[in-house]
Amino acid sequence: MDGIRLETFARGLTDNLEAPVRKHLKNVYATFTLATICASVGSYVHLFSSLLGSGLLTSLGALACLITLFMTPFDGKNQKTRLSLLGGFAFLTGLNMGPLLEISIAVNPQLIMQAFLGTSLVFACFSLAALFAPRG
Repeated sequence: MDGIRLETFARGLTDNLEAPVRKHLKNVYATFTLATICASVGSYVHLFSSLLGSGLLTSLGALACLITLFMTPFDGKNQKTRLSLLGGFAFLTGLNMGPLLEISIAVNPQLIMQAFLGTSLVFACFSLAALFAPRG
């Protein structure tokens, strides 16, 4: 047994899944990444600038983005609108997480990075398990 090689790993991902499933997974992971980046930027803005802060207006704005996103049906033409609403919701949610992050930084500054890495590791393990699970 030669071990795991990168070529074998990549070929296993492409051979194991049909083209529409690969395209769907790519879109799902890209959307997840976009929302994570927007929430991170919102948290950063709250923690390290005085431009925006958490409060009632940002909570209502996040709720408005979420309701508008749910009320906007997908028709193929409004994908940018729906992604913008998701990004706005994630950004405002990140802003609203600012006070919680301030408290966790006061308790242990490494806590946020540990939580991020742990969540990313669990998400990656679940994703790989779903990709390599036998069909049937």
